Amino acid sequence: MLDKKQVSIYFRKFLRLLINKKSLFFVLEAILLPFIISIAFDANEVFAKYHITRTCSIMFISAALWIGLFNSVTSICNERKVIKFEYQIKGLSLPSYVTARVLTELVLCFAEAILMIGTIVVRYPRIQGNSSQIFLFGITLFLVIFTSDMLALLISAFVKKSSQAMTAMPLVLMVQLLFSNFLQSLDEKIPFLVWISHATITRWGTTAFFRIANMNNMVPSQGHTDWQVYQKDGVGTYDFDLLAILGNWGVLLAFAALFIVATSLVLTSVRKDAR
Repeated sequence: MLDKKQVSIYFRKFLRLLINKKSLFFVLEAILLPFIISIAFDANEVFAKYHITRTCSIMFISAALWIGLFNSVTSICNERKVIKFEYQIKGLSLPSYVTARVLTELVLCFAEAILMIGTIVVRYPRIQGNSSQIFLFGITLFLVIFTSDMLALLISAFVKKSSQAMTAMPLVLMVQLLFSNFLQSLDEKIPFLVWISHATITRWGTTAFFRIANMNNMVPSQGHTDWQVYQKDGVGTYDFDLLAILGNWGVLLAFAALFIVATSLVLTSVRKDAR
């Protein structure tokens, strides 16, 4: 049962801890990652030429995934003893605790998305002045960061030690990146893996980014003349299509909701923890 008073108390607590302990680190990370990506690309060709825009977009989504996963991957497992005590002795409502966590991460993810899109706008002149495109890119980055954050929150509720959570991160990152169907065309390997790609956050975030960039109207980069090589993951699918973009966002929101519900259910296992 959701207790609004508990939600308010824990939200203020988590927000205070976030500001006091984590804010500077995450501010720097959300700025530095897109900045580092920008160093490797010609800023005047990104969002103008297909091949470079494709690669750069994948990197942006990968950075958003990384930021989201490491926001909360140790947040619950580090507090399991406290959670168990307050759950058994003080009547803590686990859904209220999770809700407060989610609201805190929501604030953090929103700030990180603003910093990311702000850095991208500063570094890439092609989208400067295009407010609608900037807005759509910003929402996509926010949803990828938030959904990844909720996945990390679920992992943090599932494991009992922070070392276990950190050990799981490389596996999660590899699955999200390799099975997205963008770094490597999966239908050339094992067709079944294409279905796995539909369960990755990166697939839907990257697809939305491609569509917002209207990549099918871009010209090939110099030295890349085989159009089908760089569009084989979806010829004719990356024209700007607002309904399709909203569909991509909807899938990300559905994933986030699923992870939140699963976190509340998994966290009930805290009662079985050894004293």
